[in-house]
Amino acid sequence: MADTPDFGVTGYSKDTADRTARLNVDLSALLAQLESISVNTLNIEQATLDVVGATLVEGAPLRYKSGKPIFIETFELNNPMWASFTSGTGASAAWSTDGWWVKGRSWKLVAGSDGSRYATIVAELSSYPLGAMGAQFAHTLDTKTDYVYFNAMYHDGVWRRQVSLKVDVVNKRLSIYGSGAVWSNVYTFPGLRTTTKCWHFVKLRYNLLTDAYIDLWFDDVVVDLSSYMIYKTSYTTWWYTYFQFSHYGVAGSNPVAYIDEVCVTDES
Repeated sequence: MADTPDFGVTGYSKDTADRTARLNVDLSALLAQLESISVNTLNIEQATLDVVGATLVEGAPLRYKSGKPIFIETFELNNPMWASFTSGTGASAAWSTDGWWVKGRSWKLVAGSDGSRYATIVAELSSYPLGAMGAQFAHTLDTKTDYVYFNAMYHDGVWRRQVSLKVDVVNKRLSIYGSGAVWSNVYTFPGLRTTTKCWHFVKLRYNLLTDAYIDLWFDDVVVDLSSYMIYKTSYTTWWYTYFQFSHYGVAGSNPVAYIDEVCVTDES
């Protein structure tokens, strides 16, 4: 086995007798150093790399392995950027340890029993460069859930682009909001598991340059949305991005849903 350049104190050891290389090193630090080595001088033959417990993006919700995460919210901390709104008797929206997917925290949304019957959280961020993007999150459902609603609005000082998804439990379908201010039903379920112990996963992808949806991933279902356009309207007042998650309940009840693992991705 040819000599290997010295990486400093990395926990690297070499055994030329059995022609193996062993590493006990932070992978990201090693890769950074490897980038500085000329390919012409790098000569590792029949080497075995054993990396135990390596994490490429710590805390990233990577159930759907596409895109580059550019915003992650695991609700580990009670970030004041999130505001809550509720409607109806018994409604509440609170940072909670009662149910969660990762890191011990989520937002607990209890829908009101009357009025508009919802619990909502929203966050406002600065604007993003226009392009192909994705938004994903994990959530639970209740036997008395009417629907879960996700809404993202992108304002660039000229236009407002609205990307919206409805997980309709009562009608067992997925719907998106698009051009012409119209809801379109894009998938029908045989049934959905409605319990706060079962987490469902959503990823919605869309292109803010072409104003078109790309696709929708819900658990193991992939729905092609390339024939649907994003709702777009003139808006010159502000320049910002708005995310909203809402839980709506059936009248006369206070169903509970949890929202966790929010991630926005660059899909270009």
